[in-house]
Amino acid sequence: MARRPPDPAGSPRLRTAGLVLGSLLAVAATAVVFLTEDARVLRITVVAVAWACLLAAVAAGRRSARDADAAPPTAPDTTALEAELRRAYDAELEREVAARQRYELELENEVRREAEQSMRRELDALRSELAGLREGLSGIAALRAEVAAVGALRADLAGLTALRADLAEIGGLRADVGRLRAELTEQLTGEMRVERLVMRTQSVRTPAGREPLEPAPPAWGGELDTGWAAQVPAATVVAPAVAREPEPPARPLPLPPVPVPVHAEPAGSPREWPAARGPLDPADAAPRRRHTDPAGASAPQPAEQLTVERPTVHTAAAGHAAPSWAAPSPAAEVDDVGSARLAQILAESGVRPGGRRHRYRD
Repeated sequence: MARRPPDPAGSPRLRTAGLVLGSLLAVAATAVVFLTEDARVLRITVVAVAWACLLAAVAAGRRSARDADAAPPTAPDTTALEAELRRAYDAELEREVAARQRYELELENEVRREAEQSMRRELDALRSELAGLREGLSGIAALRAEVAAVGALRADLAGLTALRADLAEIGGLRADVGRLRAELTEQLTGEMRVERLVMRTQSVRTPAGREPLEPAPPAWGGELDTGWAAQVPAATVVAPAVAREPEPPARPLPLPPVPVPVHAEPAGSPREWPAARGPLDPADAAPRRRHTDPAGASAPQPAEQLTVERPTVHTAAAGHAAPSWAAPSPAAEVDDVGSARLAQILAESGVRPGGRRHRYRD
């Protein structure tokens, strides 16, 4: 390749002048920028700096081109240079590839680490949520048990309500029992008072030498085949009066003389009776008819019987073969003075007689 002739414009003198001119323009532009504030001057300064840079670039380019043309290149040196440059480029490329791979590996490891950490955090959060859900389920199971217990409690409350009703009924029954006990106590007191009155009346109206009267028992028990019922004498019942009046003191009645008249003391309250004596025992030493009486005791008189009834048939007439089938005759009226006095006492006291329940026997 032929060498080009030197360019007269590219002499060192022109190059130096261009560099100096560019430097001056640059310095002047810098001074103007710092010293003036006029916009027009600043624009001119900027244009001058641009031309100075352009001149400097043109001068430097011409010098480098001239130097390159001045040195004749050789073929072997160019090939070696190209090979060296290629090797350097390949090495640089390999280094860049290795660095790229290393960076990608580090980035992959970092991304994997971050993903694992985030996944672990999410798994921990899920585990905590699952634990909370399990606790909630256990709480729900406990709540179900409590609800079932509430149902049982409701049943127990219903039972308690029924028990309260039963207790209320028991209270009513207790009140009824107390009232019945009071009534029974009052009735027993009245009966004992009547018994004592009867005993006192019998003790003061017992006649001497009087034959005891007993009801004649029928010849046979039961009924006949003809359908007629056996005639049984009806008992006389003394009806008590409604009004209750104070009990008058006992007075002896004008009766036939008795062997030993005994006057009984007024009957006292059942609370005043001693514990060693029964509530139905008489206070005085009246004749007894128990099986424990001594052998020398006198026989009981008819007036000592509990009732004041009088049979229609005497014991002497008990030998008849059969009762009469005619219409029953009315019972004879009681004309005994003691019976009338007893009826008067019972009417004044306003209590019913005890009947045949108490026999004064052991």
